[in-house]
Amino acid sequence: MEVLREQADQFGFEWEEVFYPIAQESKRKVDCFYCALRRRAAMIKLCFDKGYNKIAFGHHLDDIIETLLMNMVHHGNISTMPPRVQLFEGRVTIIRPLAFIREEQCRDYAQSQIFVPPKCRCTGLDESVRRETKEFIARLEEQVPAVKQNLLHFLQTVRSAP
Repeated sequence: MEVLREQADQFGFEWEEVFYPIAQESKRKVDCFYCALRRRAAMIKLCFDKGYNKIAFGHHLDDIIETLLMNMVHHGNISTMPPRVQLFEGRVTIIRPLAFIREEQCRDYAQSQIFVPPKCRCTGLDESVRRETKEFIARLEEQVPAVKQNLLHFLQTVRSAP
């Protein structure tokens, strides 16, 4: 965490570290969905407590496509994470500034800037639906190289029923 604090100082960002005991509060095995839900709730609470109105997530194009496929296959709906969404009558806005950038581009840039890569310490990663979905998309991309761009285009053109 010290390296992250130093990088925040270097770029002039305010730094605040917040610990939220997700694993300790849960009475069940913590999966990625539950963890993300609880982290998001903690950040929204922090916004209300501090008077902030924006949360910027680092979700990239690959995250959005993976979420689309997971929702379609596992939940039977066509949905994903929008690049911008307002919550609580606009009191909090979530933005995803990397929404149209591929994961490998984000990784390459981070390495060129010597950013510290985030490390997920989740105990459920070995059985991750997201990891399996990422691997599925990689295999699909071998056959259809433009699959991610095609799915993004699909998301931009899909219309809801009248």
